[in-house]
Amino acid sequence: FAEGVIKPRPQPQDPEEYVEGTHFLEREGAVPVALTSSVVDLSLYEGKKVKVFGETQKAIKEGWLMDVGKIEEIK
Repeated sequence: FAEGVIKPRPQPQDPEEYVEGTHFLEREGAVPVALTSSVVDLSLYEGKKVKVFGETQKAIKEGWLMDVGKIEEIK
């Protein structure tokens, strides 16, 4: 799992550019986590502090890519 604030991934300038994840998790003092999910609508949590649970995927460009299976909002 990882904790932080979910932000939408900015669209690349070049539509041909390869990007990993639809969102990223901004973490204080740590590398951001690229996020993707086929079961959770990540856009519902944009701007919210959350704990994400999922499976680490092999990343080509990102330091950490996670396929999110569950999210808990942190109050």
